[in-house]
Amino acid sequence: MNAEFWVAFSTGIVAVIALITSLAGAAKARVKAIEDAYITRYWQILDRFPADALVALDGTGCAGEELKAVRLYLRLCEDELERVRIL
Repeated sequence: MNAEFWVAFSTGIVAVIALITSLAGAAKARVKAIEDAYITRYWQILDRFPADALVALDGTGCAGEELKAVRLYLRLCEDELERVRIL
């Protein structure tokens, strides 16, 4: 086998390694973007809770905006579970 073959073969190997590396980086970036979206949603929901609801430990029920925020939080948890099942 001559030098031209080895140069072409080496170039092909380098190209395959570069492709695999870029695909892995793109996959990590997509996962990071999804995680950031979930974190943003979580903080938006948490911001809707009144301060009393965050520290209340007396077992009183939620009503109005508190109940809406709880439902949004549960939906977020459900979405995350669905995403984990897909992966």
